[in-house]
Amino acid sequence: LGELDGRVLVLDYASDKKPRLLQHHLALNTGQAQWIQGLFIESAPNGFYLSNFVRQFSAYVTSHGFDLKPKNPKDSAQLQQLQKAIHIYGINYVLTPRAIKGLPLLRWVPLRSGKPPYALQRIGASALVEVLGRQPVSVPPEKWQKASALWLNSPTRAVLIKNTQILSTASVNTSANISNLVTDWKDGTVRFSVASTQPVPVLVKVAYFPRWRAIADGKAIPIYPASPALMLVYAKGDVQLKYAWAWCDYLGVALSVGS
Repeated sequence: LGELDGRVLVLDYASDKKPRLLQHHLALNTGQAQWIQGLFIESAPNGFYLSNFVRQFSAYVTSHGFDLKPKNPKDSAQLQQLQKAIHIYGINYVLTPRAIKGLPLLRWVPLRSGKPPYALQRIGASALVEVLGRQPVSVPPEKWQKASALWLNSPTRAVLIKNTQILSTASVNTSANISNLVTDWKDGTVRFSVASTQPVPVLVKVAYFPRWRAIADGKAIPIYPASPALMLVYAKGDVQLKYAWAWCDYLGVALSVGS
């Protein structure tokens, strides 16, 4: 597959006893860390939301292709929800044994020995790290679980964060941009630069865990849980997010690889 600028959704219609075997194989053996399924990803905080999204997406494209102008209002509302999930999770590609009508076909990719190739198609163009064009909506901790669970299927586009108040010194800078993005998933590191003179809300489309730490311009900054289960920082300049691995994380990887 080579390097791809975004996450990949795999639709596997195989009816064998292990329908997700292909996703696990790809995540383990291709060196492409941007799959939305496979290994232990399903057990991560976003696993529930992603599983629901895959089911809804598969049902929609099977019936409609990827029609961007459905005539039925119900189909239009469902498409908007799907597009919201595609953007928020940075899903830019689909791999499927049957090309989806309405999506650009990039190439056919051989995945299974002796089996027909899969269609690699472009579905989005969102970035892994994104400066928000509006302030997120602050949700008190006691209301967070319900609010974040309902957010993905709601019509609102504003991102929610688990916090009691918005950072008073933060601003919204629509001209701010992200550059120098570097990810090292084996090391658990995400680095990037924010072109802004003041801290701005930056959505990092990686699952939130308490062991993530963030530094901006050499100083520790807080990481806020963002809807549905991602991360948000208020930052400017050079930023690094680093995951502090614990023994249980290594055990999870070992069990996933061995299963």
